[in-house]
Amino acid sequence: MAMLALLAGLADANRDIKKKQKRSKLQDQQRLEQEVSTKTDAPVELGKQEEDLSTKTDAPTEKVQEKAEDTNKDPNKKIDFQGTLENAQEVAKSVEQLKERTKETSQKAQQVSNKFDSYGKKVKALETNLDTLTEEQHKYNVAVTSHIKEGEQERMEAFNEATEDSDNQVSKNSEDEKVEATTTEKPEE
Repeated sequence: MAMLALLAGLADANRDIKKKQKRSKLQDQQRLEQEVSTKTDAPVELGKQEEDLSTKTDAPTEKVQEKAEDTNKDPNKKIDFQGTLENAQEVAKSVEQLKERTKETSQKAQQVSNKFDSYGKKVKALETNLDTLTEEQHKYNVAVTSHIKEGEQERMEAFNEATEDSDNQVSKNSEDEKVEATTTEKPEE
């Protein structure tokens, strides 16, 4: 229903435009005829500037004059607006296609927006996971270092005992040597 109203409105508008064009062309033709008749009748004065022809419109073509004469001869003649209706239908189809494409584009843009939102959320989740991983790595490194430091004494005990034994042995040997040295010196006395 709305399409019919639109088409009827376009047809009326087209008819009004054509009427205005015909009237203005007829008026232009009448003005030109008057100007031509006044120029030929009026004597040319010296010193008067000629009119600027760049602003003048051309006289209507023969085809336009014939059409104007045809419509003037038969006022009951119907004008065929079939071409206008076809053009209006094409325009309506184009508008519908534009609406459909706009709707599709809008939906696709919404999908892209949703995917960007999802991407942003995943990036934030990844950032949180990396922060947690970094904290866990730090805790692990501290635990390994502490374990190594705490186990150092236990691992070094064997070396420390061996060193102490060797130190004790050396000191016993040096004491024994001193004792021997003192005992060997006594028989000489």
